[in-house]
Formats: sequence, structure tokens, C-alpha cells
Amino acid sequence: MHVPNAHDPAIEQLTPKRGPFETQSGLLALAGAALVGLAIFFGWNDLALSTEYLVGFAGVILLVCSVVARDRAWRVAVSMGLPIVGAVGVAWQAYAPTVPIAIGLLGLGGIGVIHVVMHWRSERTQEGQGRHLWLSGALAVLAGSWAAYYQFLSLDIAAGSTGRRMVLTIVWLIGGLVAMALGKRRGERAIGEAGMLVAAFAVGKAMFYDTSHLVGIQRTMLCAVAGLVLFAGAALMRSSERT
Repeated sequence: MHVPNAHDPAIEQLTPKRGPFETQSGLLALAGAALVGLAIFFGWNDLALSTEYLVGFAGVILLVCSVVARDRAWRVAVSMGLPIVGAVGVAWQAYAPTVPIAIGLLGLGGIGVIHVVMHWRSERTQEGQGRHLWLSGALAVLAGSWAAYYQFLSLDIAAGSTGRRMVLTIVWLIGGLVAMALGKRRGERAIGEAGMLVAAFAVGKAMFYDTSHLVGIQRTMLCAVAGLVLFAGAALMRSSERT
């Protein structure tokens, strides 16, 4: 004899959904978010912080929203906010590079990963299989990795080496292909699409930026290595499709 329980799908469909702040946990999350907002406000005012910390503060707000997100609308809103903050931060860092902006973007990439990990199990059952999670996470990681490369490698450690431009391209390319292979192996289309997005950024950077800023053996090596990595990825994908 089947005994219905609160987690039965049929019972859940008949039970009216409660809003995110109609439960004790929701109210606690709201109070926590309010206190974090006050901490940001008072920290900004009392510590006289510069506007360069805005990217980091925006990332903290998105992290709080991701943690308290119980409804899909909240999760989608955070997924939209991550690439928007990332795009603004990247443009700001490119125009006036500073360490606080770079660290804020790097943290944003970590927040994108946390956002995916926290909500992937819930979103994979929804329409679209959580595509917005993986794409926003990938864009946040791209922004964070570029900021770290630009601030700490391009402007500091390897400022005098033109070959530094190859590093980010190869890292993006390998990371994108790994994600594509993982998505193919697990049958998760959203992961593969995120990997394809990262790989597309790597290929675009190699073709349109690196080839115009590298010369001689470095340009030849980059094109050769990137091409071989793509060939290897294509071979692995083809072999997995046959099995």
C-alpha cells in the first residue's frame, strides 16, 4: 500500500508553493542580506573606499542572492547579473586597470562556480537543463581569468614578454574542450555548451588578437599548438560518439 508523503511529486503539485520569505529560513536569509547590505554601505562610507571596490561589492550581493535563491526566478536573475557585472568590470579594468577591480572580477568567477554548484541539481530538471547556470558561470570565469591575467601577468610578472599572450588562450582552449568532453560523456548538453562558449572565446582571441600582437616564432607556435589541441579535442569527441 502506497503511503503518500510530503515529497511525493503528486502531493507537491497540489501543495501551494510558498514564497521565498514566507518561511523561517527565508526570513533569516532576508535579515542576513539586509545586514550584509548595511555592512557594505557603512564600510563604503566609514572606510572611504573608492569606486574600484564596486565590482567586488556587486559580487558579494550576487553571492547573497544566490544563497537565498529558492525560486527559479531568483536563480535566473543571478545568472543574468553575473555576466553584466563581469562585462562592466572587464571594460573598467581595460580602461583603468587596478588591483581591486581585478580581485573583484576574480572573485566573481569564483561566485559563478559556486552558483552553478549550488543550483545545478535543481535546475537540471527544469526546461533548458540549467543552461543559464553554466553559461553565466562560464562568462564569469572568463572575466575573472582575464582580469587575473591582465593585472598580475600582463602588467606585472611578465610585462616585458610578448609570449604571455599565449598563456590565457591555451588555458581557455583546454578548459573549454575539457568541459565539452565532460558534457558529452555525461550527456549534459548545458555543460558542453558552456565549454563551447569558452573554446569560442579562445579561438577568437587566437585569430583576431594574438595573431596581430605576436610575431615570428611565437605567432607560429600559438597557431600550431591551438590547432593541434583542437584536432585532439575533435578526435576525442569523435571517438566518444562512435562508442
